[in-house]
Amino acid sequence: MTYTEMTALYRNKARGYTADQCEFAVRDIHKTIALHEGDLNHPYIQKLWAELDAMRDRLAQLQRKA
Repeated sequence: MTYTEMTALYRNKARGYTADQCEFAVRDIHKTIALHEGDLNHPYIQKLWAELDAMRDRLAQLQRKA
């Protein structure tokens, strides 16, 4: 699965998330990425970055509606 496909998958997953849920996910993703520092090419880390981008997109969408 490409990065773009993963991001689309996680955008769909986050479609109904609240801001609190997104913020929790962002914190959790950052903590997990920090555990694997220096391993940016690992598929799991790439998945986390795609999920992080999706959560940030959802937060931006919620802020525009507010």
